[in-house]
Amino acid sequence: LIRRAMAQTLAFANRINLKDMTVATGYKIIDSSYGLYQTCAEYLMYMPKDGRNKINLESCKPEDFFSVEYFEPKTGATISGGTVRGGATRSFDPPGSNPMVVYLKSLSDDESERYTDESG
Repeated sequence: LIRRAMAQTLAFANRINLKDMTVATGYKIIDSSYGLYQTCAEYLMYMPKDGRNKINLESCKPEDFFSVEYFEPKTGATISGGTVRGGATRSFDPPGSNPMVVYLKSLSDDESERYTDESG
């Protein structure tokens, strides 16, 4: 179990821009207060309990899109959560009752344009 957790942590560390991330202290950006973020680029939030948590994306432009990914450490399952827009605080209520990690990654301008065209 410990080796699996260490491997999962390493996998996320290799995916994110860890050197530019800020630790979430308090509840201003990541309301579970367990997370890392680089404003308008990446957000990583640990949700230790079942239920809804929020990430504040108000400092990002409304035309900015972020991919959403849920990761369940207990099983190792990864679930796509679609996309969300910047410009507001967004709620996340992942499926299941186990602790989850929510990962938001800013989409490139080309990818954002595709979502803007689709969503009107």
